[in-house]
Amino acid sequence: TEPLWDTGEHVVTMSPSTLQMLADCPLRWLLERHGGSRGRDVRSTLGSLVHALVSESGKSEAQLLNELENIWEKLPFDAQWYAD
Repeated sequence: TEPLWDTGEHVVTMSPSTLQMLADCPLRWLLERHGGSRGRDVRSTLGSLVHALVSESGKSEAQLLNELENIWEKLPFDAQWYAD
């Protein structure tokens, strides 16, 4: 059982919601993956941030909180009170 292609440096990541979109409407998945979306809103950015931090194995709570604080300032909040 060999991979269908060389897995070298090209990794395809799929979230459960992206996989569901691909199953429901392959054309929509293709268009959104190649610039056809309106960009990311704060909710999806926060979800991605949580997933990224959770996947950081071996880091202490303090290290994860430090990374969160550094990234938090750069999130595209519509109003400051969202960030507070």
